[in-house]
Amino acid sequence: KLGLSSAPVVFGIDTAKYMAPAIKDSVQLTIVAYLLYIGEWPYALGLFCLILPQVYFAKTLFIENPIENDVKYQGSSLPFFSIGTIVAASAIGNNPFH
Repeated sequence: KLGLSSAPVVFGIDTAKYMAPAIKDSVQLTIVAYLLYIGEWPYALGLFCLILPQVYFAKTLFIENPIENDVKYQGSSLPFFSIGTIVAASAIGNNPFH
């Protein structure tokens, strides 16, 4: 009715509940690989460790019941995602090859 083309509307809730965390986590894992490539392995390890709680919250909250737990999932995983962004930016800023 409103013309929204969100992932749950386009793909359905059962598909979107896997897509959202998978896309977010795969992008972060790509950044981990890039950090390893440029030699910033401590930052890569830190970022990888920050991904683990996000995967846990996706499995225990979002994938189990996305409609009821979406706010809990965002509130639980977003701090780790935000800190991971800062870690990645610090690593790239610290590296002479950027």
